[in-house]
Amino acid sequence: MVYWLPALPDFYLLLIVLGVLSLLGLAWAPIRLGLPLFALDVPSVGGMTGAGTWRSDAASAGASLPRRGPPSGIAALFHPMQPPARLAGRLREANR
Repeated sequence: MVYWLPALPDFYLLLIVLGVLSLLGLAWAPIRLGLPLFALDVPSVGGMTGAGTWRSDAASAGASLPRRGPPSGIAALFHPMQPPARLAGRLREANR
């Protein structure tokens, strides 16, 4: 199982490529293969976010919903933002 794949910064490059291929598939039928792959990969980012939030200390500490809501929301916000931020840093350093 490759449940860790959406946590890699390179996975977001794959999403961008599949998204572009999906858009090009609207104009050229042979490239439409990218659309189902893109449709399968995008929800994996949401699944990774949900799993990471669920495993966070605030969510698993047994706190009541009003107490765990804001920390879980912050974790859910930042969890999918971290791999693209790492990717942007890598690309910025590669261009120097």
